[in-house]
Amino acid sequence: MLSKRGQESVPFQLLVVIVMLGFVLVMGLYVLTRSNEQQCGEQAKKLLERTRQDFESLIKQDELKRVTIDLPQCGEGKKELSIRLEQDRQICSLYCIGANERCVLLVFSSEAISQATCLRIPPTTQFLGETECSLPERRPPGLIPDEFSFKQIGFARTSGGETVNALEDGEYFFTQKTSITTGVPQVCAYKLTTSP
Repeated sequence: MLSKRGQESVPFQLLVVIVMLGFVLVMGLYVLTRSNEQQCGEQAKKLLERTRQDFESLIKQDELKRVTIDLPQCGEGKKELSIRLEQDRQICSLYCIGANERCVLLVFSSEAISQATCLRIPPTTQFLGETECSLPERRPPGLIPDEFSFKQIGFARTSGGETVNALEDGEYFFTQKTSITTGVPQVCAYKLTTSP
């Protein structure tokens, strides 16, 4: 009789062990996912801060600026960095101290996370088209290789579910000049390409 009772409790004990093992696996996966999201968040924060500083210094001085965009590898799927003109006072006040009706945000987004920071450049900043852009005659040696192509950037907008004017991974150089007639900063972007 004792051996029969022992045999009856074995399936129950096995079920308890399987449930506990499943719980441990689920918790382990959850912790791993959260850890990856935290790493991605830290990488995105560094990217936003570095790019913000580059753009703000570009707008303050009429200069040529070389910028590396290295998007964090946050999971699978699309990742993008975009400059957005925001026209909602509440959103602007969340990111930009003393913001008015309009502000400019630098936004990193992926399937895993989305982060933004205030880009302290005038909302009137113009991102010029290829025909309006020309490289400065005098360039610091070694700053710009011979292989480059124009890259249209601008305030991001959504068209057919796709973000238009998002920045991709790569090496860029930006030029900025202030319009003599309007006083508005005008930015041109070029993406460095590799030789064939």
